[in-house]
Amino acid sequence: TKSPGFAFVTEQEYDAIDADIAAISAAFGNNNILRAHFLGGIVRLVAHDFMDFDITNEAIPMGSDGCIDMEHPDNSGLPQDI
Repeated sequence: TKSPGFAFVTEQEYDAIDADIAAISAAFGNNNILRAHFLGGIVRLVAHDFMDFDITNEAIPMGSDGCIDMEHPDNSGLPQDI
């Protein structure tokens, strides 16, 4: 069930994101170190997106919303060029 006022990624958008990540990953060729660094960065970015979920904030619970507050201290180690 969708929550009112919140946007969700469509299946087509998800598939496009997945294809983009696969294409970038494939561009590293046989360089598994760079590929691992890239994919690890994707995992870290996603984790920072959903870790701000606040069950006590009914108005703006945050969570997996596709937004990263680069000024928040918890995100200080993320690369600025993401």
